[in-house]
Amino acid sequence: MTEAALPAWHKEAEAHKRAMPLQRLAGNGMDYADVVELYARVDRGQPWAEAAGVLGDRNSARAEQALTAGHLATARGWHLLAAACYRVGQVPLADDDPGKTDLYRRLIDQYGRAGCCSIRRSSVSRSTTPGAPCAAGSCARPPHAQQADPAGRDRMGGFDGWREEYHVGATYLLERGIAALLVDGPGQVSPARSTAAP
Repeated sequence: MTEAALPAWHKEAEAHKRAMPLQRLAGNGMDYADVVELYARVDRGQPWAEAAGVLGDRNSARAEQALTAGHLATARGWHLLAAACYRVGQVPLADDDPGKTDLYRRLIDQYGRAGCCSIRRSSVSRSTTPGAPCAAGSCARPPHAQQADPAGRDRMGGFDGWREEYHVGATYLLERGIAALLVDGPGQVSPARSTAAP
């Protein structure tokens, strides 16, 4: 069957997979098995956002089970995987779609919960200009910094969920004793954001 003959939902699924290939999703924090299942679900006709939400909910439940059992590191990992699923799920939705706001809120909630399970302390800052938010970001410090103010790097992205997507990249800096400030710039700051971050 040619692509032109495919049903509209299948064309949409293929477009999402091209825009968000496995390498990008796995490289930015989504579990490989979740990516494979996401693709399989959308290939069967489940909408992208719905499929990603199901996977995020499952990872969130696993995080809560781990937390109940006292396994903070495991809980943190599952919270980050849940956040990644929600982040990927909201990407193709229009800004005025209530589903985007819902997934974004779940993304921020899970990212914040991961921070509560972390030995790395971080803070969130929000700068505003008159009438509009300017930027929101999280600053993560290396766990064993030798000085009070370790060297740091600022990173600003240009799309919703960027600071959470770059979390994986920031860990490479933290492991090398460099603090990381991840900032979502003007126009990327959602009112759904919480004030917690890992």
